[in-house]
Amino acid sequence: HHQQRQQGVLLAAEVEQARKDALERLIEVKRQGDERREREEREAAERAEQERRERSRKHRQAVMTAVKKAIMAAGPIDEAQAVNIVKALVGDKVPHTKVAF
Repeated sequence: HHQQRQQGVLLAAEVEQARKDALERLIEVKRQGDERREREEREAAERAEQERRERSRKHRQAVMTAVKKAIMAAGPIDEAQAVNIVKALVGDKVPHTKVAF
């Protein structure tokens, strides 16, 4: 009986250790999954921000081009002069004016 009880205790200890090992593996797999999901979310947010900046850049360029063309059409102003005027307007160098984007 004594030997059977020792074997039973050893078996219980082995089962408990196997349970702990399995739990540790599950925790590690979850941690890796969480890290991967967080990385993917961060990368998606970075891509979205890059796309937003690119759309904004294109929109600003389109507005400034339209302003430049309107200035050129309003009088005898060449493109280089119109570009300088647009830069002054956008750079808040002309009082009481604003280019709305």
